[in-house]
Amino acid sequence: MGRTERRADVVVTLSFPNEDDRMVIVEVQNEWKNEKHYRLPGYMTRAFEDHRLPIELLLVCPDDTVARKYRKGIRLGPDNTITVHSVGMSDFPEDPDADLLPTAAAAVVIAAFGKAPNGRKAELFISTLDHRLGTIEPGRAADYIKSLLTILEDEPARMLEELMRTQTRPYHSEYSDSLLEQGEVRYARRALVRYLESTPTGLTHEQRQQIERCADLRMLDSWLDKAYQQQSGEGLFE
Repeated sequence: MGRTERRADVVVTLSFPNEDDRMVIVEVQNEWKNEKHYRLPGYMTRAFEDHRLPIELLLVCPDDTVARKYRKGIRLGPDNTITVHSVGMSDFPEDPDADLLPTAAAAVVIAAFGKAPNGRKAELFISTLDHRLGTIEPGRAADYIKSLLTILEDEPARMLEELMRTQTRPYHSEYSDSLLEQGEVRYARRALVRYLESTPTGLTHEQRQQIERCADLRMLDSWLDKAYQQQSGEGLFE
């Protein structure tokens, strides 16, 4: 994996019959940023140098305005403009056919940026999404679900949650385990904060911030044990 692959969101190599291979650099752009605008050509030139293949740039933009702005290309100078393929919300189908979701990536993109159908078609859409997610690494699929459930409309979201309760796929248990761990982390944070507030030294603003930033359950438990032993928050994070 080269420098470009480590910096870009996704870099894929595409092969076609009777055509040269090509690389596609995929970036998600939620908003316009001048810094990223000037950085994108560097992604392309580094990939071109490292892999000696034709390079294309694809931007996925939840904001149609950003998509239209990038669609004009990146102008490097007179008669020198880089072509950018950009898609916004309005470019995704409102009524996607399950047959158009051949991979987990396609299913997730349509679910996140498109408009999932309702009724019987929604059931087919969600079952296809679930099936595709079941073909990839469970941890990644569980991460996708966490995000999708905050994006999907109410009916498709309820269908997806019901399907995960009644069907069995590797990522279903991974998702449930992650929710359980998140609950335990929140409980440990609250327990530590409440105990420190009750000690003579109290709880400082800096301590509260560090506790809220910590998502490591073992670390929170160790801090709580230490606080109990010394009945104070002094030197807790040393």
